[in-house]
Amino acid sequence: MKYKDWSSFESYVARLLKANLTKNSGAMNDDADLKDELCLIECKFRSSDTLTVDHNILSKVNDQSLKWNKDSWILAYANNRGAYAILPIEFFADIYNHYKESIKDNG
Repeated sequence: MKYKDWSSFESYVARLLKANLTKNSGAMNDDADLKDELCLIECKFRSSDTLTVDHNILSKVNDQSLKWNKDSWILAYANNRGAYAILPIEFFADIYNHYKESIKDNG
């Protein structure tokens, strides 16, 4: 596992997605943990074997992305078993379709 707590997970996701860390994100401006030119990323870490996603978190991240004029958002979620990305299905469809096109073009 590449992370042991919330802070190391947040740093890991920032490096992986080449996104900027937001200092004091929860305390200031109702801001997300990470941002880049396209997307807003909220990171959650639970030191347990279960993951539960509260609809309030998804609504909050969606509202933040609108506030910051981002095209979309990602909720990066991790626990003792692994890390996952939760994102709007339309955003996933765009990513997936671009990926399929790149394989077809290179294959």
